[in-house]
Amino acid sequence: MPCKLRTRGRPDPAPLRLLKKRRRHAVRTRATFPARPSPAPLLLLLSDLHLGRGTRDDTRDAERDAVALLRAHEGEILDGGTLVLLGDVFDQWIEYRHLVPRSAPRLTGLLAEWADLGAEVVYVVGNRDPWHLDYFADDIGVTVVADAWETHRDGRALYIAHGDGRTPS
Repeated sequence: MPCKLRTRGRPDPAPLRLLKKRRRHAVRTRATFPARPSPAPLLLLLSDLHLGRGTRDDTRDAERDAVALLRAHEGEILDGGTLVLLGDVFDQWIEYRHLVPRSAPRLTGLLAEWADLGAEVVYVVGNRDPWHLDYFADDIGVTVVADAWETHRDGRALYIAHGDGRTPS
């Protein structure tokens, strides 16, 4: 009398052996699939970093993390993608005519580097950093948007705003 195999809730392996035998004798054909559409360029949104809140070490660590994240997607951004800084990147950005905050030099340097290479970088101003004058636009090369940014991607209209309750003018 043959012994029974205990499967503990798994299916009986006998049908699997039969299936394997049938596969050996099956005619092999190549499956054809429709061509995959090329992926759309990356649209990377980065929001609410609040750089400058907390200690200097906390801000530096958060900035380094943000730069590492951006560097991880650098190829996609430089290959036709878009980076959107979606407000409150800085906790209190107050820019004067001849004076800008000294926080986040690594991040602003990366943004300038990408802008110089032709990458699209958009800064949608948030409620904690609405005092941008012209430093980001003129010196770094970033497009600064005061309310909401409207664009088209993959045939779709996009309305991108910080979402802090500010209303478009």
